[in-house]
This record gives sequence, C-alpha cells and structure tokens, in this order.
Amino acid sequence: RWIKWWGMIIYLFFIHWLCDFVLQTRWQGNNKSHNMRALFNHVFTYSIVMTILLLPFMGVKAFLFGGVTFLAHGITDYFTSRLNKHLWLKREQYKDSDSFKSNEYEKLFWISIGYDQFLHSLQLILTYKWI
Repeated sequence: RWIKWWGMIIYLFFIHWLCDFVLQTRWQGNNKSHNMRALFNHVFTYSIVMTILLLPFMGVKAFLFGGVTFLAHGITDYFTSRLNKHLWLKREQYKDSDSFKSNEYEKLFWISIGYDQFLHSLQLILTYKWI
C-alpha cells in the first residue's frame, strides 16, 4: 500500500511537470498574468491531460480529481502569475541602474516560482488523499 501511494504521488508530480511546463505554450506563459483566455487555456489543457492520464488508475474519480485541480490550479496561477510578472518587471526596471535591487527582485521572482510549485504539489497530494 505504501509503494502504491508513493508511486501515485511520483506519477502525479510527473503529470504536473508535463502539463505545467512541457504543454504550456509560450503564449499562455507570457500572457496568463493579464489575459484570462490565456490562463483558462493553460488550466483547461493542464486539467484535461491530467484527467486523461489518471483515468486508468482512478477510474471515474479522475474526473473529480481533474475538476478540483482545474479550480485550484486556476486560482493559484491567477495570483502567482500576477505576482511573478510584477517581480520580473521590477527586476527589469532596476537592471541598468541598481544591480542590488535588480538581483533582489530576481531572487524574489524565483522564490515566488518555487512557492507556486509548492502550492501545486500540496494541492495534488491533498486532492489525491481526499479522493
């Protein structure tokens, strides 16, 4: 049972990587912070592919998992993409005039990216445990 649980968690993280990075288009990534269509397209693709890849292991529960993930991923990305855009623009603003501030904003940007991934990972684990 322990191996099955951890095996599924590893599989969920793999699917997350595939859907959040490999399948996210450049247009979606560049625009989801200010364009709801781009955000919706990213979250929809993410959730549909995740649901399809979970069907053989979860059966109809994969649809519930996909629905919860659609909402949670969309809410998370709505906020984190806006924060990340702000931090990156601040980095660019100081790039030529104040390298210390620029570096600090870049550090905060990467911390925020990591936090976004932490939130997605937590959501996947909690949803799997709940379902």
